[in-house]
Amino acid sequence: MAGLTEQQEKFCQAYVECGNASEAYRRAYPRAKNWKPESVHRKAHELLGNVKIMSRLDELRRPALKKAEVTAERVVKELARIAFGDKRELMEWGPNGVVLKSSDGLSEDQAAMVAEVSETISQGGCSIKLKTYDKVKALELLGRYLGMFVEKREVTNRLELTRDQQAVLQEIEKRADAGLG
Repeated sequence: MAGLTEQQEKFCQAYVECGNASEAYRRAYPRAKNWKPESVHRKAHELLGNVKIMSRLDELRRPALKKAEVTAERVVKELARIAFGDKRELMEWGPNGVVLKSSDGLSEDQAAMVAEVSETISQGGCSIKLKTYDKVKALELLGRYLGMFVEKREVTNRLELTRDQQAVLQEIEKRADAGLG
């Protein structure tokens, strides 16, 4: 709780418990119960932008993550299973239709690709639907984790220089062009 007020600590505890910043803010700051939702939302997200608050939230979450054995390595491994999985390992298709492989015969890597299996029975027969997790999304998340994608933002800044400053800048540019440094 180092460096936090009592109410900030209450906010952190409530946020870890409920997972909703606005609700956590209302619990920690009872006067906010009468505020407009937009005001509560704004104030709650201001707290989430506070480095000390984020540090405390990480501290509070750490034991639960450790107990559940949630690690970056496990998350990356699971994303890789989805991103690099091959649907041909789950089913066979051809001129005679589609045949799903038995779930008993699937490896952990193969089973990790499956988001949903559903069966529809109608008068015309039975159909089975196999839905896998989003491969492109998994690749995107892995790419971000690896730092492969960088958002580019154009920044424009109009710098007003005095005549003296412009002259100095021109002199520097001339020296650079002439190799005089």
